[in-house]
Amino acid sequence: MTWTPKDLAAEPGWDGLDRGMRLRAASRMHAEFLAAQVQHHACATIRRELKTWVPTAEQTSDIRAVLAARGKSAAVSKTQRYAVLTGTSYDRLVKMLRGEIVMRLEDMAIADAILGTNLTQLRKTPPTR
Repeated sequence: MTWTPKDLAAEPGWDGLDRGMRLRAASRMHAEFLAAQVQHHACATIRRELKTWVPTAEQTSDIRAVLAARGKSAAVSKTQRYAVLTGTSYDRLVKMLRGEIVMRLEDMAIADAILGTNLTQLRKTPPTR
């Protein structure tokens, strides 16, 4: 069965912004519920870090080169510049941040590399059952 993290939100209009995600009672597998919580935390962290992120000179150069090759100006949002560096489309990135599609593990690793988050650090305590 295909699902998205947004499917588990208690509020139908949940948009992935950095406020508590209330989850409806999990009627699907418990693993999907936990995955939605992990994605919510990761996306909230990415959004928070993007607010203060300043690309390095090398990143800025890479962004300009990609945008120039696409025939676009460098005057784009931080989220659009981040999408360029991640190698994903802006549309996919926004859908992921809103919980409309499932985040991939490499999305977390890329956030660690570009934004300096620690999303890929595994918990040291075993999960509760």
